[in-house]
Amino acid sequence: MRILTCESIRYELHFSLVNKFTYTFLSINLIFMKKGFTLIELLIVITIIGILAVVFLPTVLSAPEKARDVQRKAAISDIIAIVEDANLTDGSYPASTAVTGCAATALVAYNLSFPNGVFPADPSALGTGPCSVAGSEGYYYHKTAAPGATDPKYVTCAKLEVADAGNYVCPAIGVTPIVAAGEGVLNDCYCSLVY
Repeated sequence: MRILTCESIRYELHFSLVNKFTYTFLSINLIFMKKGFTLIELLIVITIIGILAVVFLPTVLSAPEKARDVQRKAAISDIIAIVEDANLTDGSYPASTAVTGCAATALVAYNLSFPNGVFPADPSALGTGPCSVAGSEGYYYHKTAAPGATDPKYVTCAKLEVADAGNYVCPAIGVTPIVAAGEGVLNDCYCSLVY
């Protein structure tokens, strides 16, 4: 059995209060002393993310346009193969249409020769090619009347979504396309001139 004296009661009360105070002080100290990010650190991270977004976002967002341009260039290769095959079969290149210059109209007789038996359609389905008439697939074809040293036998073109140096200026109907003068000039027509 324990005998309580005034001294022992005072000691226990003091010890109990000190422990509670110490525990409370430590709890409060831990709450306010948690390690976190300072405002400067957060601003630096946000700035770095912003710079990276500005640098890489245009490249990522233009990927679908570039993919459609690759399809257009492949279609030009198919058109050239069909035109060359027509020349071997018929002894002459197909005539171009004087009204529109659209390859789809000029080469309609050769549709079954294309992959899947269909003339290649513009991948954007917007009809944004050099042939801007209704029903155009967006590919330009022009057979030169009298090819020579400076004039090609025929020209095929497709209007691209992403302009690039080295491409051609989209031609008017019946006109041979030209590369715009000036270094680094961006043109939006991919053309193949066959001499």
